[in-house]
Amino acid sequence: MTFKTNKPIQLNKEKVLCSITKITFDRPINEVPDWDDRMRSIKWIDVPQSTNDSINPDTQRTNRPARKKVIEADIEPTNQRIEEQTRVLDIYISAISDYCRYKCSDFEIRYLDTAMLQTRVQEYV
Repeated sequence: MTFKTNKPIQLNKEKVLCSITKITFDRPINEVPDWDDRMRSIKWIDVPQSTNDSINPDTQRTNRPARKKVIEADIEPTNQRIEEQTRVLDIYISAISDYCRYKCSDFEIRYLDTAMLQTRVQEYV
């Protein structure tokens, strides 16, 4: 469950209906990978380099292909719902949320990609 608001709010033992449905997988459960809908995979694909750089003609060419970062959503493991084993529960939630908004100037800051376990320092004056 995600709790998100665009105004300050306080909930105290609010009733929320929760539907629970049993599912089965096509493989044994110990072979099914953990998954949630926020999981992403990063792939680097080769892209053709242009033969001449019109912006900076003095740039030296390398034999390495250019790489492009592609982010893809991980696929949910295949499963089947068992509709006759669905039930609805009452869940009581309490939450306190504040809301803030910030403003900054319109200039853009570009950071270089940093891989996991890599350290990079960037300084701005």
